[in-house]
Amino acid sequence: MNAEEFLKLYESGERDFSKIVLKGVQLNHLDLSNINLSQAWLESTCLMGTNLSNANI
Repeated sequence: MNAEEFLKLYESGERDFSKIVLKGVQLNHLDLSNINLSQAWLESTCLMGTNLSNANI
């Protein structure tokens, strides 16, 4: 999944991204609070400055 698809889903209210595959995606300086990224594949994904409050990682 690319960043645009991911952000569209998140902005529509989706929070369960368990087992998602995100490779090389830039997700810097976002508010991704309450997200579920359990068992996600985040190879080379950058989350610098991103709010992950209450996230399940």
